[in-house]
Formats: sequence, structure tokens, C-alpha cells
Amino acid sequence: MSDVGFIWTENLIFFAIATSFLAFLTWVWRHTKPFEIPLPLPTWLKVWFFTVQVFGVLVPIGISVWAGFSSADAPVLPILLSYLLMLGLQIVTEIVLLRQFRTVAWIAIPYLYLPYRVWQLYQGIGATSIEDLGWFRNLLLLEIGIWIVNYSFNLIQLPRLLRWDQEGRVEERELASTR
Repeated sequence: MSDVGFIWTENLIFFAIATSFLAFLTWVWRHTKPFEIPLPLPTWLKVWFFTVQVFGVLVPIGISVWAGFSSADAPVLPILLSYLLMLGLQIVTEIVLLRQFRTVAWIAIPYLYLPYRVWQLYQGIGATSIEDLGWFRNLLLLEIGIWIVNYSFNLIQLPRLLRWDQEGRVEERELASTR
């Protein structure tokens, strides 16, 4: 099987496993109350989300368009198309679970997709040579860095998403009012 065929097969297998797992979580947590993202979003999160959209989505799309029109005999286009496909499937999965099913299983999506995305980008580095595509390898390293930071921010936001901090404050207020 060619490297490109392997990439697409691997993506399909990952998507099937991730979707099955999320369907299982949705079923297990079916009796929880409908999930909604706590609003308002912190300003720093809005700035970060914009940064991720520019560097994690728009830049790879622009380079994919350029690679599609250039006659370069390089793995740039298959690597980025694979990356963008899985990113698109993650976004669709998030929309479906959050807006259609309103399930808390939505929170698990980044914890499945982001490590796989870093793996995809790492594989892309291995599929390129430093002599021919040093700039592309640097782009992939930048993307890996962005998604690792994004994963960290997802972990930071977990208590807020699950409203752990709000529950504690309510209990503190109730306790203070009884004194």
C-alpha cells in the first residue's frame, strides 16, 4: 500500500474508532442533563481560538491550495489534505454532539482528536526530507506546537466546562449565608 493509501486507511480506522467511542459515551451519559457551553467565553480563549483558526486552519488551507496548483512532486498536499479532513471531521462531530445531541460527551472530542492530529503531523515530518522541504517540516513543527498548546488549554478549561468551579462557589455562598 502506498504512503498516501496508508494515511487515508489510518484516518478511516481512527475515525471509526473515535466515532464508536463517542457514540458509546453518548449512550452511557444519555441521562445527564443537556450540555451547554458556559458563557461568556473568557477573552483569552477568544484570542486563542482566533489564533488556532488562522494558523491551524487557514494557513494549511492556503498551502494546500498552493500545493494543488504547483507541480511540486512532494507529499505536501496529501499530508495537509489528510490533516484538514480529520480536522473537518472533528468539527462536524463537535457540532453534531453539541447542537444535535447536547451531550456532555462533546467534551471528550478534543482528547481523542488532538493526540491523533499531533501524530498525523509527526508522521508528515517523517514523510518529508529536510533538504527538499525544510520549510514544510518547520510548518508541521509549528502546527504540532499549536495543537499541544491547544490541548493544554482544553485541560485548563475542563473545570469550567463541567462547571466544577461554579458548584463550589454556590456551596460557599450557601454556607456563608447560613452563618
